[in-house]
Amino acid sequence: MGWSRFSKNQKRHKTNIMRIKWNEISELSHKKNRKFGAINSKKGSRFQEVNDVAKKSK
Repeated sequence: MGWSRFSKNQKRHKTNIMRIKWNEISELSHKKNRKFGAINSKKGSRFQEVNDVAKKSK
């Protein structure tokens, strides 16, 4: 019984970390987009940002 509760908490913790990372990434790309005024490529640059971060963390 105790183990299942523990894994549930672990999962929640992981999703929280991911959410924080996503917020940081979207903040970064938002600042970049404002700097370059590339509003139309917002989605693409955000996706690229995620890929770059994923590569760096490996």
